[in-house]
Amino acid sequence: MAAHRRAALYYDFADFSMIRLSTGRAFLNAGFGRAHRLTPRDLTTPPADA
Repeated sequence: MAAHRRAALYYDFADFSMIRLSTGRAFLNAGFGRAHRLTPRDLTTPPADA
């Protein structure tokens, strides 16, 4: 809630719940012939040019 203060508006709704996702691996399809396997670190570390 501290990171997303506007979420407090929806917290008491009956169809709203907080969950935490843990990613073990992911795949990125970056166009024709450009598919990449991503690690959890790839998903949490900002790119160098950001």
